[in-house]
Order: sequence, then C-alpha cells, then structure tokens
Amino acid sequence: MTFYFTDKAESAIMESSISEELKEHFKTGKYFNKIRGLTITFSKKGRY
Repeated sequence: MTFYFTDKAESAIMESSISEELKEHFKTGKYFNKIRGLTITFSKKGRY
C-alpha cells in the first residue's frame, strides 16, 4: 500500500516509530510533483 505525502509531513515521518528502512525510503524517494510516496508491504502470516 502506498501513501503519498508532501514535504510538510517529513518531520512527522522522521520522528515516528516506523522502521528506519521506511524512513530512508521516504527521505530518498522519488518526487512526483510536490509529493513523495511511502510504500508499506503487508505479508500474511498464519491464519486470521
């Protein structure tokens, strides 16, 4: 799932509890006009 954020969200993302890997992907990610994407991959483990 990909979420798109403007530069205003950068400080909140960097201070959040998400993984350093996701933070780095956001920080170095490709710009689309004035937004950047943050993609989170979910994997199914076990039964729900």
